[in-house]
Amino acid sequence: MKELKFRVWDIEGEFMHCPSEFDQCGYMQECADTYVIMQYIGFADKAGIPIFEGDILEVAGGSRITVESLESFLIYCGQYLEKNGVPLFPCVTIVGNKYESKE
Repeated sequence: MKELKFRVWDIEGEFMHCPSEFDQCGYMQECADTYVIMQYIGFADKAGIPIFEGDILEVAGGSRITVESLESFLIYCGQYLEKNGVPLFPCVTIVGNKYESKE
């Protein structure tokens, strides 16, 4: 089972919250205009850094992708999985996220 972890982008303040800092909303639906909630997709990059929705990854050959969901990540990076599902991402590096990176 995938570990549930989240991070939250503050649209108005333009900064990232970690879960321990974020307790301003009881119901996330009420915060949709103020915050963007991103979920950990269950994998890490080659440095062991957890990959979240919204992260920008650089893969072998210099290509970059933005992780929109676990499904989109697996479509693009699924070739790096062993047959038994163990992740092998020696060539995937997080280079930013779509909210903080100004590319």
